[in-house]
Amino acid sequence: MARKAERPGIGAMYIRNGAEGIDSDNIAHINDGGLVILDWSHYMIHEGRMFYAVVQDLDMDTAEFITISFTTGANYVHVFPSIFMTALGTFDILEAGTVAADGAAYTVLNRNRDSATTSLVTDFTGGATANTVSLGVTGTLNTLGGAPTIFGVEGFSGTKNSQQAVARSQAEWILIPETVYTFRLTALALNAVARITLNWYEV
Repeated sequence: MARKAERPGIGAMYIRNGAEGIDSDNIAHINDGGLVILDWSHYMIHEGRMFYAVVQDLDMDTAEFITISFTTGANYVHVFPSIFMTALGTFDILEAGTVAADGAAYTVLNRNRDSATTSLVTDFTGGATANTVSLGVTGTLNTLGGAPTIFGVEGFSGTKNSQQAVARSQAEWILIPETVYTFRLTALALNAVARITLNWYEV
């Protein structure tokens, strides 16, 4: 016989996540006949496990680029890169290789501002610092050596804003643990405004 909390209709019905057979960790519930559901990414924000980093340049010229680089931790990083560029350019993701330690350190932000959980990614500025990525602006941080694999390659001929144009399921990547990654946006014209935004969760 179903427990009272699991009966349909007016009242409360919880959909458990299966952990230890308890209701306290539910991610969806019916309360007074109204169904409330959080998708997994939204749930990660509430759990304090969604992170954020951004780099931008307001005046990029031909062949200049901006980057976000880091080494993943022992867990899996599920990342959704978003780019903005006002001119001809290319965007690519580089996996493995080595990174020059001359960029700017950026402390990763937790998108749940009331959470104390920190990211396990590390940067390259003066040694590996946890919860930090390396930002490169106009070529100050480049991927060097190690023959990195280049994927996620995208070229565009004018203004590009992928955050508005692409669903998360079409652009999310699951990164290999303890591996170097660089997200690079390159200008192929003068006077470009450019930005890379990364949103990710770690499990």
